[in-house]
Amino acid sequence: MRFGLAIAGPVLMAAAGAGAQILEFSGDASLQARWYPESPAFPGQRSSTGGLVVEPTLYGDIAPSASLTVTALYRYDSADSRRTHADLREAYFLTHGDWGENSWELRLGLDRVFWGVAELHNLVDVVNQLDLVEHPRDRPKLGQPMVHLTVSGDWGIAESFLLPYHRKRTFPGRSGRLRSSLPINDDGRYESGAEERHVDLAFRYSHSVGLLDFGLSAFVGTSREPSFLLGRQSEPSSAIDAPAILAVGRDEPVVDAGWGEPVPYYEQIRQFGFDAQLTTESWLYKMEAVHQTLKHI
Repeated sequence: MRFGLAIAGPVLMAAAGAGAQILEFSGDASLQARWYPESPAFPGQRSSTGGLVVEPTLYGDIAPSASLTVTALYRYDSADSRRTHADLREAYFLTHGDWGENSWELRLGLDRVFWGVAELHNLVDVVNQLDLVEHPRDRPKLGQPMVHLTVSGDWGIAESFLLPYHRKRTFPGRSGRLRSSLPINDDGRYESGAEERHVDLAFRYSHSVGLLDFGLSAFVGTSREPSFLLGRQSEPSSAIDAPAILAVGRDEPVVDAGWGEPVPYYEQIRQFGFDAQLTTESWLYKMEAVHQTLKHI
């Protein structure tokens, strides 16, 4: 159940030289409630929860070819303390211009990027981290710090990304109804010695040819999708080889009594992706494919 309110409107418009500077404010606010007809599976869980969500956006034109966008999110949840959280979804400076017959655009700051064509699961979408405490299926994204350069022309669109900081995936706490059998530890471990400050690189080329839209992408850096470590071992440097640690598949940790809380483990990967969509009068044909390898360091 959800009751919401959306607001929007200009805050300030002032003449400045040859142009006008505009500051706009918009956003959403909603009261939400959940009720589960089935009894809780684990102690500490509730059959109903309530909460508040506020997501304001501030947009400003600061020059004829430059703007600033800030989008924040705050959620309060009555049952799960981990689901009560705040995040900067977007906070970036945008500037753009022409380069010969081509156009360019540069974004600096936190932003959300979407790659792919599928509705349910996007294999090629690797830039942003997921905010799973928000929703396990809608796959909302955390804001990702980035330098994002786009160059476009008749030949297509080329995008380059420099990603200087990795964000850990959020998971429901012990009181969350939509959690795994074992509550997942908040702390994450990294294969890279630079941990969350490892600099990642990404590139994407996309183009449209007749009825076909396609994209080619590449990513090198820290995986957004963690594996899980189980056990009492606490030293990241020896976590992989220690017999007390069990590394299990992604998405869902294996349940094994006595292992303790699963700890997310973020590996170094190389990923190459391809996505395509063919549009006909009655049908959309979609495809996503990736080749991913571990980048041992």
